[in-house]
Amino acid sequence: MSERVLQSMMQLFALVAHIDGVGEKGKNILNGVLRDDFLVSDTEKYLAVFEAFLAPYHHIADIKDGSAKRISLNSVKILKTCNDINKELEQEQKVILLTRLLEFLHASFEVSEQEREFALIVIDSFNIPTEDFENLMYFVIHKDDMFPSPSNVLVVNNKKTNTRSKLKHICNPQLQDDTEIWILRVPSAGAYQVKLFGKQELSLNGQALQRDKIYQLITGSSIRSASVQPIFHREVVRAFSQDFFM
Repeated sequence: MSERVLQSMMQLFALVAHIDGVGEKGKNILNGVLRDDFLVSDTEKYLAVFEAFLAPYHHIADIKDGSAKRISLNSVKILKTCNDINKELEQEQKVILLTRLLEFLHASFEVSEQEREFALIVIDSFNIPTEDFENLMYFVIHKDDMFPSPSNVLVVNNKKTNTRSKLKHICNPQLQDDTEIWILRVPSAGAYQVKLFGKQELSLNGQALQRDKIYQLITGSSIRSASVQPIFHREVVRAFSQDFFM
């Protein structure tokens, strides 16, 4: 990945960051974006780039009427930055980036209307349909099953019958009673995203799954543990393609 697009990514996060600062959770998300999602070795370098962008973009909020000016100026900058990113990232990578952006915004446990407007600028530039965005935002923020487009959500648990009639379902008997794996399909990018609930230890391609963090389920990958029958990417794709729920 080019230096320019990595700089643009850090610039995008700085533009949408909360005025009152970025907490440890937000910094961990940024570190994960670089290290895990885009395989950048020198994460410290780009975290410093983010910090360098942050202060100049938000200092205007300290002056009279600064908030309105900041929103207007930053909206234009977000659009320009997204256009730069568009030149290099594939659609699935853009969905990953949007996911992390929403996690980053939600690090303070709420997404303001202004931040939502910023996110809408991003999805428009990235050519991500509103339906996919709404489902993705719900996947990041909420812990219930009231999705805007429930047919694009799959639940894996140890229940023999599907207790959530609007969602897809796979039964895996080795999962514990308190454990569920939720998988969101993002049709516009052919992407599948994974979120774990419960205390059972599971891994995705050898990487331990953390609670409430979102992971990408890519072709050839699987979710498993020593005591759990693997849940393969191909099985998930097949479940979404079927008219009935498993």
